[in-house]
Amino acid sequence: MERLHPALAHFPIALILSSVLFDALSYGLRRPALQVVGFWNLLLGMIGAALTMWSGYLSERSLAQGSIPANLMGSHRETALFALAIFTLLLAVRLAVRRRSGTITARYAPIYVLAALIGGGFLARTGHTGNRLVFEAAAGVMPPEYPAVAMVPEGGASRQPVWGLGLSEAPAYTRSRRLSPNAARLRASFYLHTLMPGKPLVREHHGCRIIQLPLMHRNKTVAGVMVDMESGRLLARGELRCARNTTMDAHQVALRASQAVRRLRVGPTAWLGGHGAYWNVPILLDGRLIDILRVDMNEGTLIPLAVRPAGMR
Repeated sequence: MERLHPALAHFPIALILSSVLFDALSYGLRRPALQVVGFWNLLLGMIGAALTMWSGYLSERSLAQGSIPANLMGSHRETALFALAIFTLLLAVRLAVRRRSGTITARYAPIYVLAALIGGGFLARTGHTGNRLVFEAAAGVMPPEYPAVAMVPEGGASRQPVWGLGLSEAPAYTRSRRLSPNAARLRASFYLHTLMPGKPLVREHHGCRIIQLPLMHRNKTVAGVMVDMESGRLLARGELRCARNTTMDAHQVALRASQAVRRLRVGPTAWLGGHGAYWNVPILLDGRLIDILRVDMNEGTLIPLAVRPAGMR
């Protein structure tokens, strides 16, 4: 449902703002006929707005257990409710006017247009905060197997006030002025082609052989992938597969795994790590999270990892 909500939201926003435009033109150009266009845009937009608010309510419930910034979610919800209340009242006025004279008289048109412009401002603000929820806080973007990605104050947020029902002292979740998440993904995509498999690390654990293949950049370990000892298949992050009897040695497994490494791809988003020092960029294989590359926020370079025991994340 959290993906349906942003898909529905564009239509009522466009229709309602178009109704404001046509009503303003009707008053400014003294063309009452344009009010008819404004009325139908408003009516269709409010039908779409009702569906969008319903999907937004369900989306918020499904995201309530996640790490979405509460102040950003609250600002989005409050401005949406203000806009819905204003345009519901204006639609009621338009329906009453159509039953009587058909158009708003010149005497009351300025008041109506002013109220519509105020409602349009709330609506535009709603769209802006919704955009930030998706592209900055990754609300509903990441598949369930990804870690939580919402930015936290320690992760580079500024102390600017967030507008809701007044001013809030909560941190504003703004884009960093340094390396953007999209730029970090592009850098990580470039680095993927330069990664070289390192020496496989093998250990025995409760009678099972576990292998981890380091990924090297300039002779430094920047990531590590778990490998199935029996097939050489790359395992998803956190997945362990016990191999008790295998005819392949670690070198043969590493050769097979190195071929799969060439098919790794960068994930669809990035999130802050290290208290805002770097971007975490997921690397995927066939839609599965394999590991994470860490791209320096300032330099855009890969941050090396300390070599850890196989099977440890």
